[in-house]
Amino acid sequence: MSRHVVETARAVFSGQRAVRLEPGALPALCAQAPEAGATPQTAPQTAPQTTDDRGTALALLFGPVNHCFFTAQGEPYRPHGAAPGGSAALRRAMAEAAVDWTDLRAVADLPIGRWRTLVGGPLYDTDGRHARLTGFARHLLARGLDRTTDALAAMPTAETLLLGLVDSGVFADPFLKRAQSTVFDVSQLAEARTGRHLDGIEELTLLADYRLIQLFLHAGVIVVESAALNRRILERRPLAADAPETLALRAAVVLCGGFLEGGFPALWDKRLWSLAKLLEADGALRVPPVLVLTDQF
Repeated sequence: MSRHVVETARAVFSGQRAVRLEPGALPALCAQAPEAGATPQTAPQTAPQTTDDRGTALALLFGPVNHCFFTAQGEPYRPHGAAPGGSAALRRAMAEAAVDWTDLRAVADLPIGRWRTLVGGPLYDTDGRHARLTGFARHLLARGLDRTTDALAAMPTAETLLLGLVDSGVFADPFLKRAQSTVFDVSQLAEARTGRHLDGIEELTLLADYRLIQLFLHAGVIVVESAALNRRILERRPLAADAPETLALRAAVVLCGGFLEGGFPALWDKRLWSLAKLLEADGALRVPPVLVLTDQF
């Protein structure tokens, strides 16, 4: 399926003129990225991830809710003023909640009010995230999988897990950002436990996410040719998820994975994401986040 993502990206990119790629700018950018697993003192704090069954369950179940960490007004999601906000804040809230995330029946029956309390503040598509999370759990239950350990045992490779996620219907996206991110999160925990990633993990692509779009625009890896699109990005006016310009930007990120050396794309994705967060913390990013209110990424 990841190969299909690359084919989709090629088709989208070849049919547009809004942006162009400058892959020669990638080596200098990659040289700044922290090594995999490194935690520089200046790195932003992230949510805890454990390698036990609960931690792995959270890695799997975060996928259905892992998109667009802004409010409906385009402001950053910061529940109760939490630092860090964004995805780390929701990961932490889920990790600290008194919910047995390994029990898919408990997840399927999670009340909407309890979910809203867990989210803890304004967040785009709060109720839609609940519907996807509980719907994903019901999908797995319908397959006879009562616990997240059962689900992961039934989908033991990167490809089978990716197929299983897409089959649930809650990861719809032409570039499979949330589905691929979930597979890599699960694989990272498997590697921490056993010393090995899931088989086939090297086939995943760079994730077509707003953070890498921002980083690649900052570094000149992606260059905007459209003056109107450039203004829209700099003025932080939202783009539609299915707009040709949005698709072109996301396709460009995926295609950049073909120019990376010294590691597979999903591993580079994490390193580059960490670099973007470090640059953001230092106020060094020259381009604001590309704002897209969507359930895709």
